[in-house]
Amino acid sequence: MGRGDDRISNMPDPILETILTMMPLKSAIRTSVLSKRWRSLWEHNLLSTTTLDFDEDFSTSQSPKEFVLNVNRYLHQLQHTSKKLDKFSVYFCPFDLFLPEIQRWISFAISKGVKELNLDLSQRFTDPRHGGFVDGRALFRLPDCLFECKSLTHLSLSRCDLLSSPLAFAHWSQLQSLSLKHVSMSQDGLNDLLYTSCKQLLSLTLNDSLSHQNVNLAEASDLRLKSLTMVDSGRLFNMEIFASNLHSFHYYGEFCFGSHSFNVSSLVDAFICPLKPGGDDLYVILLTDLSHVKVLTINTTILWDIVLSENIQLFPIGFHNLQELQLHVDSMTDESLDGIYSFFRFCPCPFLERLFIQLSGRKDEDPVHVNHAIKATQGPQYVDFNHLKIIKLTNFKGWGNEIRLLKFLLEKALVLESLIIVAAPLEKNKKPSKRRGLAILRGQISMLPKASSQAHIVLCESCEDDKRCQPLHADVNPEYYYLEDRFTLALSMKIGVDLEVLT
Repeated sequence: MGRGDDRISNMPDPILETILTMMPLKSAIRTSVLSKRWRSLWEHNLLSTTTLDFDEDFSTSQSPKEFVLNVNRYLHQLQHTSKKLDKFSVYFCPFDLFLPEIQRWISFAISKGVKELNLDLSQRFTDPRHGGFVDGRALFRLPDCLFECKSLTHLSLSRCDLLSSPLAFAHWSQLQSLSLKHVSMSQDGLNDLLYTSCKQLLSLTLNDSLSHQNVNLAEASDLRLKSLTMVDSGRLFNMEIFASNLHSFHYYGEFCFGSHSFNVSSLVDAFICPLKPGGDDLYVILLTDLSHVKVLTINTTILWDIVLSENIQLFPIGFHNLQELQLHVDSMTDESLDGIYSFFRFCPCPFLERLFIQLSGRKDEDPVHVNHAIKATQGPQYVDFNHLKIIKLTNFKGWGNEIRLLKFLLEKALVLESLIIVAAPLEKNKKPSKRRGLAILRGQISMLPKASSQAHIVLCESCEDDKRCQPLHADVNPEYYYLEDRFTLALSMKIGVDLEVLT
């Protein structure tokens, strides 16, 4: 294309400046080499920006030294401006040589009255079995100026040390959102954050950030916390949560609590996906505590606890407020199918409107029955979905038990409006055969009996998935699947399973 055909460069400066503000920082910087005009626009955009996002995209294809030089260059240009910063983000793996640079970046952001600070130093995991770091360095010691920053409303830290800091959090009185990932935190420090220093806190995420095995969130009249997310790697055993204002609770990790005590009367949505069995009806009792929620996500581990429970006095567990249910199913074995049936049999959801089933995306074979006492049963006879309007199954492969589950749902969903089936992605060289398989599968599904004459069925490939129809916890799903894959890999390496099925 000739220079005369460059329609973008012919646009007025205000439009180009708007385009630059919408581009990732790394891409926007590249425009400066196009011409003097573009360089001038970029420099003006940089001087007027209130967001500096040196994120993963920015760090890609740069050596640590290049990354540091580029960040320093941009911050130097902004050093003498009076513009305040709304957001400052850094994604970096700091070698000891660059620790002073990170200290200076944090000081710079604080000097600009930053409101949102995201510091992710967890880059370059090495062993997927436990998420250990490649260099074995100590956690990053945060500068004192961070604890004196009064402008923070959102703070996200990864691979940092809060445990050994002698400073309290008194200056974080405006903090509304706090996310800690691989950050050392004591119970006393957590208490100081919640009940003394950060009384405006609405959202808290603790991802492998506890130096102990117990969590205790005691009720307090001025505790405003609305959202709590907890992720652990096998160290969390006991949990007590008394938070009457809590609306959202997410937990996923290797092992759920050995014991728990909940008082979460205002809870609206819950995402509970432990990777290890609980035993002693642990998860069944947990479901009882969460039976008033409107949105629920659980996984195969929870379903199995229902199947194996011998305490009939715990059932039924009525989810009379539940409107949306998401099930994470790791493999559609007879046992998994029986777990789904058992949930609907023993946990009635009379007002369920939306059902999402996330099947495993791993490229394994059609599962055969594992040698357990349980055999796949027929769908529960006296279960009907009188309000279920939307069903979506993702990573559908057309296996026998998947078809059986689909048949059960279609027969029981009396007012179903939309059934969306997203086929599991396959390798590129199998796409022609996959299209033929989809056509056959579409014919099979169209022949299944349906209780609702209004049901519209859509069968599509993953690339054609309509992202407008997503569960509330869609943003949590990738994080959970990453942890699940890491856990599965660790388990397989212990017992010598062929890893090809996990790739």
